[in-house]
Amino acid sequence: MKAILIARVSTDDQAEALPAQVYKLQDYALKNEFDFELVEIKESAYKGDRIEFNKVISKLSNLNETVALVFDKVDRYSRDSSSPEVRTLNSLCKAGKIELHFPSDSLIITSKSSASEWFMLSMNTSISQYYSNAISDNVKRRQEQMRRDGILAGKAPKGYINSTKDGKKWVDINPIEAQAVKEAFEGYSTGTLTLRLIQKLWLEKFNITCAVSHIERVLKNPFYYGFMQINGSLYKHHYEKIITKELFDACEDNRRGFKSKPNSVGGLPFAYKGLIRCAECGCLVTFETKKQIYTYGHCNQFKFKHDAQYIREKEFTSDFEKILKKIIVPDEVIKTILDLINADKREASNNKEAKTNAITAEIVKYENRIDRLYEDHIDNKINNSLYERKTKEYQTSIANLQTQLATFELSDSTRLETVSHLLEVAKNAHNIFTSSDYLGKRKILKKVLSNSELSGRRLLLKLKEPYAMMALCNDNSSWQGHVESNHDLRFWRPTY
Repeated sequence: MKAILIARVSTDDQAEALPAQVYKLQDYALKNEFDFELVEIKESAYKGDRIEFNKVISKLSNLNETVALVFDKVDRYSRDSSSPEVRTLNSLCKAGKIELHFPSDSLIITSKSSASEWFMLSMNTSISQYYSNAISDNVKRRQEQMRRDGILAGKAPKGYINSTKDGKKWVDINPIEAQAVKEAFEGYSTGTLTLRLIQKLWLEKFNITCAVSHIERVLKNPFYYGFMQINGSLYKHHYEKIITKELFDACEDNRRGFKSKPNSVGGLPFAYKGLIRCAECGCLVTFETKKQIYTYGHCNQFKFKHDAQYIREKEFTSDFEKILKKIIVPDEVIKTILDLINADKREASNNKEAKTNAITAEIVKYENRIDRLYEDHIDNKINNSLYERKTKEYQTSIANLQTQLATFELSDSTRLETVSHLLEVAKNAHNIFTSSDYLGKRKILKKVLSNSELSGRRLLLKLKEPYAMMALCNDNSSWQGHVESNHDLRFWRPTY
């Protein structure tokens, strides 16, 4: 009798089990004096089309003689009695075209098999299916518990590397990639870097080749500030953070801004591209290089044609340098301001402990709710939809409370650090601007200026607060008293 021996495993990891199946199948075929053909298959009965298995079925359908189809056990045949492959083979068996042999289960099914034998095949298939489903449930429970414990089960995102700690899976920082990721977030949050510029920066500075679409996914991944996003839910992890949530949120805000602003910086290395608008028509001032040496800026005249002037880039640079010199704060003033903030900090510290305890208690309340929810889900007291919805709701509440807690705990130092940073920027803005490349120049200008306009050959500049206040105090040689809210500073280029 002709026979086809099927040795099957579901994954490459199970490949070492194939030789044992082959030995048993060949031994069975030789004992029964079959004229056999051996087929080895590596494919799952659940995931995707069973291409190799279907090739065998197609071959069986075209034969004119009865063939023995031999599997070691029923679970190698199928773990899903409702699958189209099983239905087809059962039909072929009942029609007398094939026989189903399962040596290890001592079961042979033919067209003449009794109802009890077919029942045994069905029972073995159902048991195999139950076993497979039970394993799947256990894996899902384990993965859910790992997420709740803050453990990443899969591949670490860019900036991290999978490792082990105390014999268990862990995720460590990849120093070079982490620095690249951090600079990408910082640049994107301020608008000084677009996705294409980040791609270029990574290649030139870090030797990292990455598609723009992957960079976009990096900038949307909350893992970098402490949370794993899985199936729409957030799970706090315990690995080292690369950025803060505030920086992540700043990138989200800037991304929404990019979508509504045409003509962003793009990939061209012009320091002032996209930062200046024409006072006459509102269009952007664009830049181009002439004779591969001189760079000029002019209105792009997108809305209508008018007498647009071509201005040398170095003249823009000169005006920017002048206004940056105006925001330098005297050292004695810096000392006075920091002393006042420190005094306020000491006064406010008395209420810190009570507020911290209240926020911590709220976090514990939601964590306990998640624990009870999980137990109810395991005990089938609530359905999966409700479990996922409420878990996501509680996790979001915890994330917000943790942000509040971190913000409150750092509020005193943050206020001091913020003011110190502003004063430091004002003090060094001119030096940073003159010594930086085009990306550095863009970054400092976006930090201190807003709504810059070109009127004819005149560059009109407006400082953001509090830099406008600093410039006004410097102009008046006074750092006390009341000032008006409009602090426009205008530089007038003479007509040539």
